[in-house]
Amino acid sequence: MKKTIRFISFAMLSAAVAAFAVSCNHEPEVTGEGNVTFVISPEGGNAVTKATTAVISGSKESQMTDVVVLAFRNNVLAAAPVTGTSSVTMTLPYGTYDIYAVANTGGFTGGGLKTAAQWAAVTSPSSITSIAVPYAAYNDGTDFIQIGHKSVDVNAASVSESISTTRLVSRIRFQSIKNSMPEGIGTLTLQRIFLCNVAAGSVTLGEDVSSATYEEWYNPFGRPKANVGNKNATIDGSTYVADHAALTYQAVSNAIATGATAGSSGSPLALFYPYPNKYTNFSAAEWKGQSTPVDQATCICVAGTVSGQGGTKTSYWTFKMPNGLEVNKSYDVNLTITKLGADEPGEMKDGVVSVSVVPAEWGAGSDVTEIL
Repeated sequence: MKKTIRFISFAMLSAAVAAFAVSCNHEPEVTGEGNVTFVISPEGGNAVTKATTAVISGSKESQMTDVVVLAFRNNVLAAAPVTGTSSVTMTLPYGTYDIYAVANTGGFTGGGLKTAAQWAAVTSPSSITSIAVPYAAYNDGTDFIQIGHKSVDVNAASVSESISTTRLVSRIRFQSIKNSMPEGIGTLTLQRIFLCNVAAGSVTLGEDVSSATYEEWYNPFGRPKANVGNKNATIDGSTYVADHAALTYQAVSNAIATGATAGSSGSPLALFYPYPNKYTNFSAAEWKGQSTPVDQATCICVAGTVSGQGGTKTSYWTFKMPNGLEVNKSYDVNLTITKLGADEPGEMKDGVVSVSVVPAEWGAGSDVTEIL
């Protein structure tokens, strides 16, 4: 009788032993689900205060009227979206999730950015970040659209996570104006400060300024949108009212003697909240001849009267935001006026103003200094 002997190599034997050892020592996968509480708050801490004459209270910067929270796992919506105010709870199986919080969209109401069914139909994170948000409809001075994102591990029955959100708007803090005109010109009395060429299209929740649309402009060339092209329709707060005035216009009444300054960093003259604008160009010819801005920078116009020996004259001092406006950035503006201004908004005169503009992330603050 013939016997067949098979030899097993040492390498094969070692591999088998190792596999057996791994199988014996393998920890069973932990399963379960946890109640996750998300606490939503704006980035940047306490809101800046504003003068008592302000249209908008600085506290509105941090207002959380409603929030929608969505959880994604492997780029797929993992649970039904939930809504609440500044704190919401969601039950999720153990695992790692990409969490998105979108604030001040109207929640699940039919008048909001999306209904409950439409939020539930969002299929991936990119579907959120590509949602376009019109300027006026969802940034009305009561609150501001905000979005936050965070990766979260759910590995216990109870989990608490904080998510910081950022706003889609920019903020301009017009801090102060100094009157450095010669004494013979007289006292400067401020009347109003307003933004011109405000981008009023849409910005996506992905906060990508390059995706912003510029098909609509507010306060074009210092006139209301409805009156663009009418040289006599200069924004005055009464007959000709600024577009979306709560965020773009401020009436003031400060009398500034020669050498004096009105406003300060602690009590700015005005707060403005425009949409970001990537353009930095300024064309005086366009101000005079075009009906709609084309690739124009957002500008600030100061209107006031000067009373001296020659009587009372209304002047306009206009200057552009020199480096554009970015999402969730703050710009502190300090203006020094050295000469009489122009007869209408949009006319810039050399050597008339000096402007200091300092930009920073909203929480850090920024400055812009101009001398006109």
